[in-house]
Amino acid sequence: MEIYSFTAFHLKSKGDISSFVAPPYDQIDKETFKQLTGRGRLNFVTFTRPFPPNEQTFHSSFAKYQQLKKEGKIINTEEPYFFTYSILKGRDTIKKFLIALVDVRDPKIYPHENTLDKPLQERIKHLETFNADLEPIYLLVEDKNFFLSDLLNRENINSRWLYAKDNKNQIHVVTPLKRSLIEQIKHNLKNEIAVIADGHHRFKAVKLYNNSSNNRWLKLAVIDSMRNIKNIAPIHRGVKTKIYLDLPITETVPYKDVEKRLQSILSSGKITVINKEKVILYDHPSTELPVETLNRAIKDVNNVLYEADITKLLKMLNAGHIENVILLPPLEIEKFVEKIKNKQLFPPKSTRFLPKPLSGFIWYEYGNKIL
Repeated sequence: MEIYSFTAFHLKSKGDISSFVAPPYDQIDKETFKQLTGRGRLNFVTFTRPFPPNEQTFHSSFAKYQQLKKEGKIINTEEPYFFTYSILKGRDTIKKFLIALVDVRDPKIYPHENTLDKPLQERIKHLETFNADLEPIYLLVEDKNFFLSDLLNRENINSRWLYAKDNKNQIHVVTPLKRSLIEQIKHNLKNEIAVIADGHHRFKAVKLYNNSSNNRWLKLAVIDSMRNIKNIAPIHRGVKTKIYLDLPITETVPYKDVEKRLQSILSSGKITVINKEKVILYDHPSTELPVETLNRAIKDVNNVLYEADITKLLKMLNAGHIENVILLPPLEIEKFVEKIKNKQLFPPKSTRFLPKPLSGFIWYEYGNKIL
């Protein structure tokens, strides 16, 4: 995989920019937008997901963006860099990424799942308006020689060039890497195959985007080593109709006991179906993953809600909005890698890679200097 260091745009204020950064685009709804921009606060969501998202609001937010650049409140690094992105909790490092640009035409970058159809016009219109890539995709590399994991673990994060605290009291830190490392990093990742962990639609939008810049195929990415991952979190399901699984039942639990048994249910490795009467744990064929078994059983995806938050799903069940909650077990990274190597795609909404990086630390304007 070819990667590129780049001249990054960022807020001029160094240090704590907690009030400016925002959750990723797909986590922003109208209420979140209001909370982040209340009382005239400047927040990056003004640029990534203005409400309502349409051509008029895009142009309005772009005018504000241009004004901030004119006033010198948004600047660039002048020279190309790679960056590290670290997430800290107390003295522990939760996650470290490399931030770089990648080419969406690169044959060494693979999707990992089929995606649900979503209109991409909104994302493309946003790219056309800003002529900038404001949010990264999340890539995984196998990291055969441990180069990336060693690099990220070695680099010092005491220098908090830009940082922010999230709502879980985690500190997100972005720091430029020494420019002397650029060629070494490019060389060592050149033969790596990368997998899109999150951001398939963002990736597609850049492929479809067309502008006059020579760099129009470039996409901002946070890159992680598979060496740093043991299990991959699932996305659970809420189903509006009754469901029957033709699978062996291993255990049945009364619904009233669901909360006190939840942790043992989640660690059981079983497919779990919850209705208002009982909790049923099913075995699944060893020849396929639980999400594949479930995907075959659910014929009408229009009756399915995809949700990571189990508490939210149980509330919907209790309110009568859905008939069943279906919980899936975590996926072992070895099984993920095996499937990718066999060039097999997962069903839509199979995985959830955590934690997610925040938006608004650095971004790329097309046509700017790369290396």
